[in-house]
Amino acid sequence: MTSSSLYKNRPFLALWLAQILTQVGTNMLSFVLALRVFKLTESNTAVGVLMLMVGVATLFFGASAGVLVDRWEKKSVLIAVNFLRFLLLALFIFTSESPLLIIILAFIFTVITQFFVPAEGAIIPNLVRESDLLRANSLFTFTLYASIICGFVGSGPALKFFGIDNVFIFISFFFLLSTFLVTFLPPRLGLLENIVSNIKKIFIGPRTEGFFSGSGFLFFDNSQILNWKEFFRELREGISFIRTKKPVFQAIIIMAFTQVIVAILLVIAPGFAVQFLGIEIEDASLVIMLPAALGMIIASLLLSHYGSRFSRKSMRTNGLLAVAASLLLIFLVQRLGFFVLPLVIFFLFALGIGNALINVPAQTILQEETEAKMRGRVYGVLSSLISVGSSLPAVLAGLLADIFGVGGVILSLSAVVFLVFYLCRRDEGKNLLKSYVS
Repeated sequence: MTSSSLYKNRPFLALWLAQILTQVGTNMLSFVLALRVFKLTESNTAVGVLMLMVGVATLFFGASAGVLVDRWEKKSVLIAVNFLRFLLLALFIFTSESPLLIIILAFIFTVITQFFVPAEGAIIPNLVRESDLLRANSLFTFTLYASIICGFVGSGPALKFFGIDNVFIFISFFFLLSTFLVTFLPPRLGLLENIVSNIKKIFIGPRTEGFFSGSGFLFFDNSQILNWKEFFRELREGISFIRTKKPVFQAIIIMAFTQVIVAILLVIAPGFAVQFLGIEIEDASLVIMLPAALGMIIASLLLSHYGSRFSRKSMRTNGLLAVAASLLLIFLVQRLGFFVLPLVIFFLFALGIGNALINVPAQTILQEETEAKMRGRVYGVLSSLISVGSSLPAVLAGLLADIFGVGGVILSLSAVVFLVFYLCRRDEGKNLLKSYVS
């Protein structure tokens, strides 16, 4: 399957476009909520608490969602989750003046989203050939970062244009349209029939016993009754698979680490704009997120065409070095006193390139090394690991930013990334020595 044939693959194209819309909506909502909480409280710590609750939702439901998704029809999950998120967006209209209610709804929204991530990741290999996984994942990574431009970058202008209430109505239509696109995945049904039947399958089941049956959960049919023992057994199987499969374990760790960086940067972004750069908070999305997203997009496009020429480990280490160096230079450039904004924009662009160099090969390794029946659990564990790794650092970053300033957080984060780069580089050297001796 050539690159052009991927665009002719209708199920893949439908999933790809649905991913674009959901990521745009999710990223726009995330940044709108972060800006809103910061504006209501003028506190980086409050934004950190928002990120903490998002992380807690992922922690408690991420791995569990992966187990359930492995037993559910992936299309049913994608349709139900998108439609429920569309409905939930309306509730944000009534909470826009309350930081506490905003945080509670963000928690619920994240719980629902946990079922989308493993379903989407697990279904990609079913739509393309194995030889095209790197290209397909590069395209998905490209659109993931493109959605950051349309979501994070567009959140500030959208907030200004629509207002705090209407912006939630605007975002909700991204999820409604995504619901429609996912219906094009096989098997095909009408839109309304898809929505009703698939939500019924997940939350009611074909029998009348209700959500619980005996000692366990009831899902699609009698053969898919999952009791608590089976649930935890399958969860342990997923964790055991990850622990014993070194490439999968390493890919998950490095992907989780990059999401920790993103979470910390998201927490300090409003303060970074106001306190570090001296710009209006609504312009934070354009000045901070746009250059980073452009770097991610350009790197992802290049990897989709030329990535097979390089080893995935070398791309990972080079990406870590680019991220660490960019953070350090962003911290140092403020001391110059001139050309601060242009230089910060340039280094944010380089940071985006480094992020893509880390994530694209890691995502491909994760899918290549994981058998189909395990993918949902693997992606669920990934989501939980991201929440564990990012929640407390995000809150801590907000607290430290309020105490020591945003610059101190950026410098500390740079030091941590440099350390991870060193450890990965040392591991590569040991493996190279072993292969040479053997």
